[in-house]
Amino acid sequence: MELSVMISHASMDAKIGTAWQRLLKRVFPESKLRYSSDPRDPAFSGYGAFASEILGWIERSSYILTVQTPNSAFRPWLVWEAGMARALKKGIFVAVYGITPGQLRNPLDSEPQYEGVAKSDVHKIIRGIAGHAKVLYHEEDFEEAFLEYEEVLRKNAHLFQSEHIQYEKRVRLELTNEQRETLAQTGVIPDLATVRAVFGSLDLFGYNETVDEITWAELITRLTEDDGQRSWPGSALAWTNLLGRILRRLCGAS
Repeated sequence: MELSVMISHASMDAKIGTAWQRLLKRVFPESKLRYSSDPRDPAFSGYGAFASEILGWIERSSYILTVQTPNSAFRPWLVWEAGMARALKKGIFVAVYGITPGQLRNPLDSEPQYEGVAKSDVHKIIRGIAGHAKVLYHEEDFEEAFLEYEEVLRKNAHLFQSEHIQYEKRVRLELTNEQRETLAQTGVIPDLATVRAVFGSLDLFGYNETVDEITWAELITRLTEDDGQRSWPGSALAWTNLLGRILRRLCGAS
């Protein structure tokens, strides 16, 4: 059976996906590799086409290598792809960058995880694929390929080093069914709705990075207290009001 690997990654992590493609091709030259940033594949025409195409890739692949960074850990497509791979009983390898293994806070925490910047862990992935697929590879090919892979990571460390990332600076708003009904009626986010941190993101509002969750009322209080210190006073509170109106329309549409 042909060795085939699908590399699952977010578009913003395309350079990491390409680095894996080059490493795997160097180590397993006869393998078939698929990844969405491959310039040889035509662009997808829409979400429907994307889902159909990706599902076909998963079905035709022996293994799925999913790239997880602070940019992409909450991207639903990546979790969906891994879930489909598991349902189809494909081998799954989770490579994490800038995140402690086991701390993705998504369903992939149930899978073994490997640090993508650690040579020993990358080697484990290679050995895992080779052992399960019963294919041979040359260690010298891995050593040479890893040098190129490592250089790509060095040049693109901003994709996964937290001090450079902007994408992870977001919060998650969680509402009960009752709170959602209230929001749909009033356009005001309920005071007791939960605001949850994503990778310590509540530090944006002056909280310690260890704070995982607060209430919406606590956030409003903090924004009110800090309002005079901002370059554009009133802007943060105006954002909260706008968010309520936007979410009201979304609740009504659903």
